[in-house]
Amino acid sequence: MVKTNRNKVLFFGYGKFPICELDIDFLTIEEVELPIDVFVDSISCLDNELFWKNSKEVFCFNREINELKKVRTFTKKDRRVLLKDSLITVTKDGYELEKIKNTTPQQSL
Repeated sequence: MVKTNRNKVLFFGYGKFPICELDIDFLTIEEVELPIDVFVDSISCLDNELFWKNSKEVFCFNREINELKKVRTFTKKDRRVLLKDSLITVTKDGYELEKIKNTTPQQSL
């Protein structure tokens, strides 16, 4: 689950289950159409941008302007999870956050 704004929450199952958005005010659920068909293992939200990743790539979808970008491609399997626009690595001393948006040039899809 991930909070998208004050009164909405996204949730999804692992694998190719649909991503849904629950509106707490109206108690409605809508399927969120993302313009890509890939396995999702982590999803997050920052303002109007949805980020999702699998073990090989991170994508960003701007819901306001309906634009999809590939933000990162990994050379080896990546097991980190997303938090807003960062990847989290858990260490013995705590955790580390790595911003994903400005680490490589973005590619429009």
